Order: sequence, then structure tokens, then C-alpha cells
Amino acid sequence: MPAQTHVSLRIFDIKGRVVATPVDQPLGPGRYRITFEAKDLASGVYFYRLVADDNGVNRGFAETRKLTLLK
Repeated sequence: MPAQTHVSLRIFDIKGRVVATPVDQPLGPGRYRITFEAKDLASGVYFYRLVADDNGVNRGFAETRKLTLLK
């Protein structure tokens, strides 16, 4: 993160339902690593969406990617 901003990381199932929210808080500048425990989820295809809201200095950022969970 280049500046303080609100960040959310949500995990969605194939039907678009939110199954987990590992991050939903303001974060300061820097690099972050998140450990996500998927023990309650079944194997399959999921999507994760990372959103960093616009804080008035930088434009907001949003990205969605596919995640395959194998157990």
C-alpha cells in the first residue's frame, strides 16, 4: 500500500456468496502478508477480491482473481 487506505479482501464461492473476509480494515503504507485458514471450506473453485478504497491521494484499486482450493 502506498498510503493509508481501507482494504478489504473477500473470498467468494462459485455462486458469488461471500464465504470469508480475511481483511476488512484500514492499513498503513507497506507490504502485507495474510494467512487464510480455509479449513471450513470444501475443495473447489473460489474467487478472491482485493479492494483498496480511494483515500483522496491515490485512485482506488480493485482486483478479482480465481483461486482453486485443494484438500
